[in-house]
Amino acid sequence: MSATPAYVRNRRLDILAASQLGKALINPILTGPRRPPNVARFMFLDPAATGYYRDWERMAAGTVAILRAEPATPAHDALNLLASWAAIIDQNNISDSETHPTSTPWPGTPT
Repeated sequence: MSATPAYVRNRRLDILAASQLGKALINPILTGPRRPPNVARFMFLDPAATGYYRDWERMAAGTVAILRAEPATPAHDALNLLASWAAIIDQNNISDSETHPTSTPWPGTPT
Protein backbone atom coordinates (compact mmCIF):
# COMPACT_ATOMS: atom_id res chain seq x y z
CA MET A 1 0.00 0.00 0.00
CA SER A 2 3.04 2.28 0.05
CA ALA A 3 2.39 3.25 -3.58
CA THR A 4 -1.14 4.48 -2.85
CA PRO A 5 -2.05 7.82 -1.27
CA ALA A 6 -4.52 7.22 1.56
CA TYR A 7 -5.85 8.95 4.64
CA VAL A 8 -8.34 8.14 7.38
CA ARG A 9 -10.92 10.67 8.54
CA ASN A 10 -13.72 10.69 11.06
CA ARG A 11 -17.31 11.86 10.59
CA ARG A 12 -16.32 15.48 11.26
CA LEU A 13 -13.67 15.29 8.52
CA ASP A 14 -10.75 15.39 10.95
CA ILE A 15 -7.68 13.71 9.44
CA LEU A 16 -6.69 10.89 11.80
CA ALA A 17 -3.88 9.20 9.85
CA ALA A 18 -2.28 9.21 6.41
CA SER A 19 0.16 7.16 4.38
CA GLN A 20 3.36 8.87 3.22
CA LEU A 21 1.86 9.58 -0.21
CA GLY A 22 -1.40 10.61 1.45
CA LYS A 23 0.51 13.15 3.53
CA ALA A 24 2.13 14.51 0.38
CA LEU A 25 -1.24 14.75 -1.37
CA ILE A 26 -3.05 16.56 1.44
CA ASN A 27 -0.06 18.51 2.75
CA PRO A 28 -1.85 21.91 2.66
CA ILE A 29 -4.54 20.51 4.97
CA LEU A 30 -2.00 18.94 7.32
CA THR A 31 0.15 22.05 7.66
CA GLY A 32 -2.61 24.29 9.02
CA PRO A 33 -2.17 25.65 12.54
CA ARG A 34 -5.18 23.93 14.15
CA ARG A 35 -5.21 20.34 15.36
CA PRO A 36 -6.51 17.95 14.35
CA PRO A 37 -6.23 18.84 10.67
CA ASN A 38 -9.74 19.07 9.22
CA VAL A 39 -10.84 18.89 5.58
CA ALA A 40 -13.90 21.10 6.09
CA ARG A 41 -11.98 23.73 8.05
CA PHE A 42 -9.40 23.89 5.28
CA MET A 43 -12.08 23.94 2.59
CA PHE A 44 -13.98 26.92 4.00
CA LEU A 45 -11.56 28.90 6.14
CA ASP A 46 -8.21 28.67 4.36
CA PRO A 47 -7.82 30.95 1.33
CA ALA A 48 -5.38 28.42 -0.16
CA ALA A 49 -8.23 25.93 -0.64
CA THR A 50 -9.58 27.64 -3.75
CA GLY A 51 -6.22 27.14 -5.43
CA TYR A 52 -5.72 23.63 -4.07
CA TYR A 53 -8.97 22.17 -5.40
CA ARG A 54 -9.39 22.22 -9.18
CA ASP A 55 -13.20 22.62 -8.82
CA TRP A 56 -13.57 24.27 -5.41
CA GLU A 57 -17.31 24.86 -5.71
CA ARG A 58 -18.07 21.20 -6.43
CA MET A 59 -15.75 20.04 -3.65
CA ALA A 60 -17.27 22.54 -1.20
CA ALA A 61 -20.77 21.33 -2.03
CA GLY A 62 -19.62 17.73 -1.53
CA THR A 63 -18.04 18.59 1.80
CA VAL A 64 -21.24 20.19 3.04
CA ALA A 65 -23.25 17.19 1.82
CA ILE A 66 -20.95 14.82 3.76
CA LEU A 67 -21.40 16.86 6.93
CA ARG A 68 -25.16 16.98 6.50
CA ALA A 69 -25.37 13.24 5.88
CA GLU A 70 -23.46 12.29 9.03
CA PRO A 71 -25.72 11.76 12.02
CA ALA A 72 -24.79 13.75 15.07
CA THR A 73 -24.85 11.68 18.21
CA PRO A 74 -25.03 14.10 21.14
CA ALA A 75 -27.55 16.90 20.71
CA HIS A 76 -24.90 19.61 21.20
CA ASP A 77 -22.86 18.16 18.30
CA ALA A 78 -25.79 18.64 15.96
CA LEU A 79 -26.34 22.22 17.08
CA ASN A 80 -22.65 23.12 16.90
CA LEU A 81 -22.24 21.62 13.44
CA LEU A 82 -25.42 23.22 12.19
CA ALA A 83 -24.49 26.67 13.46
CA SER A 84 -20.90 26.47 12.23
CA TRP A 85 -21.54 25.13 8.75
CA ALA A 86 -24.68 27.18 8.14
CA ALA A 87 -22.61 30.30 8.71
CA ILE A 88 -19.90 29.06 6.35
CA ILE A 89 -22.41 28.09 3.65
CA ASP A 90 -24.05 31.51 3.89
CA GLN A 91 -20.67 33.24 3.86
CA ASN A 92 -19.62 31.39 0.70
CA ASN A 93 -23.02 31.73 -1.07
CA ILE A 94 -23.44 27.98 -1.53
CA SER A 95 -27.05 27.14 -2.33
CA ASP A 96 -29.05 24.31 -0.81
CA SER A 97 -29.42 22.68 -4.23
CA GLU A 98 -25.64 22.41 -4.47
CA THR A 99 -25.29 20.75 -1.08
CA HIS A 100 -28.35 18.50 -1.13
CA PRO A 101 -28.79 17.04 -4.62
CA THR A 102 -32.11 15.27 -4.08
CA SER A 103 -35.70 16.13 -4.78
CA THR A 104 -36.73 15.42 -1.18
CA PRO A 105 -37.19 18.61 0.86
CA TRP A 106 -35.58 18.94 4.27
CA PRO A 107 -37.96 18.28 7.16
CA GLY A 108 -39.90 21.42 7.96
CA THR A 109 -39.21 22.95 4.53
CA PRO A 110 -42.34 24.36 2.87
CA THR A 111 -43.10 22.57 -0.39
